[in-house]
Amino acid sequence: MLAHAEAYIDFEADETNDLRPQVFVDLGRETEELSKRIEGYLREGEVGSTIREGFRIAILGPPNAGKSTLMNMLAKRKVTIVSEIAGTTRDLVSTSLNLFGYHVILTDTAGLRDGTSDKIEREGILLAQEEVSRSHGLVFVLDASDLDVSTNEFRLKSHHSVVEEQLAKALDLTVVINKIDLLPNEHLPSILALENGTRLPAILTSIEKQANVDALIQALEKKVKDKVHSSSITEDSFLVTRQRHRELLEQTL
Repeated sequence: MLAHAEAYIDFEADETNDLRPQVFVDLGRETEELSKRIEGYLREGEVGSTIREGFRIAILGPPNAGKSTLMNMLAKRKVTIVSEIAGTTRDLVSTSLNLFGYHVILTDTAGLRDGTSDKIEREGILLAQEEVSRSHGLVFVLDASDLDVSTNEFRLKSHHSVVEEQLAKALDLTVVINKIDLLPNEHLPSILALENGTRLPAILTSIEKQANVDALIQALEKKVKDKVHSSSITEDSFLVTRQRHRELLEQTL
């Protein structure tokens, strides 16, 4: 585009070749097109940074629901302590994994529950809630035996107000109802109903017994891949993964 502008300057005195109108019409069109492409690359840069730095997936839920068991299963090693004692995990426990061909940072969090008098556990719950804002996706694990169940839906019991509040405001959420082997009914609903009327699809599983874990893994794979293969990214796109490249594109724009 600069070469075309300079060519006009060099030859503008030539009265037999009046290039002015068409040159600047073309330059205006090309500049507008290039600006739109750069804006698109900058928008897609957020995905590029996520791919480079890792997809952050937080595992939330009440104590003793199976969060740590899920973490260890996905990591295929013992990353965090699993115990029947509620409140065992009190801090954030993170591990970097290669899941489905992508860099994923999985974080186990302290169990969310109402009215704990333990100062350290309360601090862990606050850290868990803060982790939500940093995550690209959430996996909410619930204990099936700690829910009210009817023909059509599961519901949280009254002592889970903190859990209910977090579920109601969460985005990009995968709900896992764990320990279904403890329930007698073989025909269980796959819906979790909240007090505000929201109905969330749920994956029913028993992580410890390896029941229906394939469906859970497929849901997580879809969550990660959907972040990459968004509608705005095409085969002609490239992902801006470095801050220096982003700054240069912003200057060019």
